[in-house]
Amino acid sequence: MGREKNAAWDTKRPEMGPVRYSGKDYLLVNLIVWAILVVVGAITYFGIDSAPVIPFLLAVVGGGFTAVSIYDYLFDRVTGSPRKRG
Repeated sequence: MGREKNAAWDTKRPEMGPVRYSGKDYLLVNLIVWAILVVVGAITYFGIDSAPVIPFLLAVVGGGFTAVSIYDYLFDRVTGSPRKRG
């Protein structure tokens, strides 16, 4: 009985093909990250005693994420090979 129940769930997932993100995808993800950082910055600026290190940390996190996104975009374009998802 238990074996039959598990057999119903034993389906193979379809193979996902390679994914290549466009420049708009990278831009959208960066805009989302920067929007979250702006919200966090506003909350910390108006909600907590203004800690002078918070804007610096948020700029470093956002700048680092943007730098890695640019590197990833260029790497995808230079190598020309999309990565497999999964």
